[in-house]
Amino acid sequence: MICSGCRQKTPVGAIFCPTCGASLSASTRPRRPAGVQPILNSIAKTAARLCDAHYAQILLVDDAQLRIVAKHSSMPRSTPVGGTLPLTRESVAGRAVLDRRTIHLRDLKTVVANQYTAMASHQRATGVRTVLSTPLLHEGLSVGAITILRRTVRPFTPNQISLLRTFADQA
Repeated sequence: MICSGCRQKTPVGAIFCPTCGASLSASTRPRRPAGVQPILNSIAKTAARLCDAHYAQILLVDDAQLRIVAKHSSMPRSTPVGGTLPLTRESVAGRAVLDRRTIHLRDLKTVVANQYTAMASHQRATGVRTVLSTPLLHEGLSVGAITILRRTVRPFTPNQISLLRTFADQA
């Protein structure tokens, strides 16, 4: 595919042009096969339970947004399944997707004002404190993230971090 911004050839399935950073057409990215919703719901539920998290969600890249495709549990003022969030480094899941690495915040409240400004009102409304988000990778490209949350300051253990990465590999 050719980027409409810089006219350079881009890798198949790329979300952003590696040269200029422009968002690429959604039609070139891999899509979820029909009938996977129960599997995604089960992954979110099991990840939350085994990692002792209050909440879990799976998000997929949709143009310059993250679309919530599955979640377990609910929080006040949380975005419903099907809703979107901006794909930026100012959110934990956005940073995990864009940087293609796991992000573990021991206490979101202490870093929200400086590093995750897009999450400030969400953190105040929900009381989320500890966050773990790992990217969903397909052929080396980041296509989404799985994120788990706690309302208390209690960092995830190395085993729980490894387990969430395993769930990301399955999603």
